[in-house]
Amino acid sequence: MLTVGSHDEILYANTAFLDSIWSNILILPLLTQFLTCAILLSYLSTSFSLRFNDYTVLKVLGARAHYNLKLLLWEGWGVLAFCMLLSLPLALIFSIIFIVPDAKTQTLNLALSTAAPITGLSLVAIASATIYWRRLNQVSVKDLTL
Repeated sequence: MLTVGSHDEILYANTAFLDSIWSNILILPLLTQFLTCAILLSYLSTSFSLRFNDYTVLKVLGARAHYNLKLLLWEGWGVLAFCMLLSLPLALIFSIIFIVPDAKTQTLNLALSTAAPITGLSLVAIASATIYWRRLNQVSVKDLTL
């Protein structure tokens, strides 16, 4: 005797399980972006704080506020550019080779996945430089510590 069975129950259970797994995995890029921005902000803040007296000396010697802001921005973007020159090609190679070797993605998705980190990290670099530039503008010669 031949009986026919339906696998719909198993299929629906597995589909629901996969949906819940994917919804948990999709939050990882956002957490990674947030953590990367926090690490960059911490690094730039430490870097600017360690050399704050140098920026103050430049101000005392006659450097304009605009020059100090450009200096802070170039330093922030220099760190960012160096890190991105290393990380973006490595991330792309890692994704293509190990994670999804036969993936068929749209060019727009690749552009967005590259533009989002660049934009977020650039905003962090600008914010950090602006904060220290404002702090530098409030410092006078009397506040200089050697």
